[in-house]
Amino acid sequence: MTIQTAILTDIETSAVTTLSNNVSYIGVGTGTSTAVVTDTQLDGETYREAIFTSASTANIFTTALYLDVTENNGNSIGEIGAFTSSSGVIMVSRNLTTVSTKTTSKEFYYDIKYTINATNNN
Repeated sequence: MTIQTAILTDIETSAVTTLSNNVSYIGVGTGTSTAVVTDTQLDGETYREAIFTSASTANIFTTALYLDVTENNGNSIGEIGAFTSSSGVIMVSRNLTTVSTKTTSKEFYYDIKYTINATNNN
């Protein structure tokens, strides 16, 4: 069965809207294990903060976290996750990043970009 392009676009837009309405916090942690779809939390969360900024288009949702020189110092950051709340375990996504130790002389800025592509699978 082939789905009309307009319906696929509606699916993409709906998914982006759901993400933008629900992803409100980003956390970082020390974990380095491979991210899998069944992850429900970061391996070693050390910091969580409200998103710094977000933007969306028809099929792309982008959000960001900014850590200034006073935040999360002394921790090696190896993972990043998007969450629906400031506490608890409702994680939307988890990804690994190049491990780097946060110090008072470093600012970190992370972007998370979700691209939604609804396609026909005949």
